[in-house]
Amino acid sequence: MYQQFLQKIKNPFLQAFLVLVLFCLSYLVSRGFEAEQRIAWTLAIAFLLLYILYNVMIGLAIDQGPYYWIYSLAGFAGLIFAFILLAQRFSGLRMDEAGSYRWLFFIFCPIYLLFIAMITIIKKIVQMAEKEDQRFDNQN
Repeated sequence: MYQQFLQKIKNPFLQAFLVLVLFCLSYLVSRGFEAEQRIAWTLAIAFLLLYILYNVMIGLAIDQGPYYWIYSLAGFAGLIFAFILLAQRFSGLRMDEAGSYRWLFFIFCPIYLLFIAMITIIKKIVQMAEKEDQRFDNQN
């Protein structure tokens, strides 16, 4: 069962869906407390960062080539769209009325791309080092 879960979690769309479900559950829990009206926007930003971090870590651990990252970017875009719609619906505030959340969403896009680039470069460096190590072992 654990192996099945690991196989399924490699799907970026499933990752995005799970983050969206966690966002909705967190918002429902926050309604039970005395929270500010913008809590939905704050949770959306927090869970977008959660998606970025886990998606990049899983991308480091698996080897599915560029398809994983293409699907990850599509999941990321869909997640941003869903977060904006849900946060507006939950809070009753448009993004501009809620404060600096537009800027935060804008900043997270290049940060995500930078993380993807770093992970891709790290994987290439490790592959090159492994090839050199094999070549060195074959010579001895």
